[in-house]
Amino acid sequence: MFKKYLPHYLILLSISFYCGYAFAIEPTDKSPRIYKAQKPVNCTTDNYDLVKKNLNAKFGEVGVMRWVSSEQTTVEVLANLDTGTTTILEYLHVSKATCFLSPGEGLEVNTNVLVKPTKGIPTSY
Repeated sequence: MFKKYLPHYLILLSISFYCGYAFAIEPTDKSPRIYKAQKPVNCTTDNYDLVKKNLNAKFGEVGVMRWVSSEQTTVEVLANLDTGTTTILEYLHVSKATCFLSPGEGLEVNTNVLVKPTKGIPTSY
């Protein structure tokens, strides 16, 4: 019976190698709580500064914070504090591509992290 469907199975198997599958395995009690998941990400080969300029023109977003990731890519959060729109960009230096990791809206900012702590013990006279 299996031999009858073998060509179909082989075709599906070969297609899966070319297309790939996006899936996440839900962790069990015995597996680690951290697991890799794939999500669709849009990227462009447009110049990074041009991408930021376009986001500013269309949504009024400006850079709020930026860092270099452990994979040596540049990640930047852009936001419009008035409208609450946000975009997280990642610039891939090797391929010179800019990826849109997470566009969104409804920004909430914890302003307590923006206040530098006072050194020493405050006193009053």
